[in-house]
Amino acid sequence: MKKISYLKNISMLLGLAAVVSFSSCLKDKNFVDFAAVGVTVELPLAPSGIQAQSFEISSTPATFQIAVNVASPKPLSTPLDVTIAVDQAALTAYNTANSTSYELLPAAAYTLSGTKLTVPANQRLVYLTVTVKSSVIDPSKAYVLPISLVDASGQTINANYHTLLTIVGVKNKYDGVYKATGKFVRVGLDERTINQNKSLSTVNGNTVQSSVADLGSPLNLTVNADNSVTVTFAGSSLTTLPAEYTQDGVNTYDPTTKTFTLHYQYRSGARTTEEKLVYVGPR
Repeated sequence: MKKISYLKNISMLLGLAAVVSFSSCLKDKNFVDFAAVGVTVELPLAPSGIQAQSFEISSTPATFQIAVNVASPKPLSTPLDVTIAVDQAALTAYNTANSTSYELLPAAAYTLSGTKLTVPANQRLVYLTVTVKSSVIDPSKAYVLPISLVDASGQTINANYHTLLTIVGVKNKYDGVYKATGKFVRVGLDERTINQNKSLSTVNGNTVQSSVADLGSPLNLTVNADNSVTVTFAGSSLTTLPAEYTQDGVNTYDPTTKTFTLHYQYRSGARTTEEKLVYVGPR
């Protein structure tokens, strides 16, 4: 019994020593003294510098939020006003540094919930709400909305977390990756099997761009109100042929299975395609 009691006493002493040692370490200059940390205001998602938001083309506005955070040992006891701005200079700098060519999101395509936000007393977060009007955004363009913190009512703005660039893209409901199967016949020459994935990209609210058969030439697919599909050759490589591309037979879209069933030809029927495109997932 004495041996057990002795071991317990040793254990308690070691535990107490560890607590004392840990307390001492907190005061050491090699460790962060959290009591001395001041207040900084930041955009929590900004370390990567850029994020992406994608919206289906619609007449109904959509929204996303950008968080503004007050980093401090404890929440402030009074409200804090923070000012944000759309920062073209930040976008220009990003394009230069990364060899990109993003364009500023047009003013007509969005609204902000405000340029001055108030973080309530005893809280850390406030959110900027961005309302996007996807129907007025050109799907062929790469747009960015750059938001920067410009004032924090005398508090420090974090130099590394003060700007967030949001890529704003739009897509229609037909946009995505599809499994393409079928056949491409070159009359008098050969018949080739189509078996590949194709990325269908948004052109407008009801049109996506695919490619001809197993070739690279672009092809536009427009889904009509009755789910029939108008197929339009969108490239230039066939314009000098004796007969250009035309539809051939019935072309439809099944919204239940997300499937395009297509028949098209060019060169007066010397090149014909029967193709089925079945949705696999987003691009």
